Amino acid sequence: MATEDRWIRRFGSRAAPRTRLICFPHMGGSAGFFGPLAARLRPDVEVLAVQYPGRLDRRDEPALDTIERLADGVCAALRSTPPERLEPFGLFGHSMGALVAYEVARRLEDHSGPVPTALIVSGKPAPHCAQTMTDHPAIPRDLDRVQPGQVDIGQVATGLRGLAGTDHQVLDDPDLLEALLPVLRADIMALRSYVPPSAPPLCAPIAAFVGDRDATVDLAEAQAWQEFTTGGFELHVLPGDHFYLAEAPTALCGRLAEILAASA
Repeated sequence: MATEDRWIRRFGSRAAPRTRLICFPHMGGSAGFFGPLAARLRPDVEVLAVQYPGRLDRRDEPALDTIERLADGVCAALRSTPPERLEPFGLFGHSMGALVAYEVARRLEDHSGPVPTALIVSGKPAPHCAQTMTDHPAIPRDLDRVQPGQVDIGQVATGLRGLAGTDHQVLDDPDLLEALLPVLRADIMALRSYVPPSAPPLCAPIAAFVGDRDATVDLAEAQAWQEFTTGGFELHVLPGDHFYLAEAPTALCGRLAEILAASA
């Protein structure tokens, strides 16, 4: 299996896309979360999504517990992808995925491409701001420090029900939910251990999105992403909470298409 096949999932087949959007999921999330987004974006945008280890068809691989290791894996996959199947492309990361996408963009710019035309971050404070350890307040912040047999599965299930894109079949099956715990632990460890590097700002423009009822990030923290680029910055506020993507998909897709068209 090629590296790209392990890390990257493609939604549908676009004969000659004008540009591509590579999506990075949230804590506990998987590539399939972006399926509805791919269906709504206009036909000349091909959507790809990252599948982190430990999820679904990669469940036999250990989940990675640092943002840096996740970014390294994605970069290796992108560098192994033929240019005609990749470029031009923008990066779109939601919540934890925003940090992974930022680290991917930074590595690609530092080490001779392929480089993204834009970085789009969603539902996440800028890297130097105080970081929330989980994507939902009902998920225990110390989940990575609790012994497996001591985890309150009911509390975890309650938290995950608030995460759009979480398969409710998993939540209703204690065995499947138990199998998801290592992924959640690894993701929390990745968020907890992340230290933003002392690095120059990106050349790629950054667009930050946030829901107007998102309790995990305020406007000032989203606005602070402008310090991480010399290529221009936009802040977009859409109706909804942390998972506004499910509440305002049409508005989001329209703005994503505009950003990609302007940067391609």
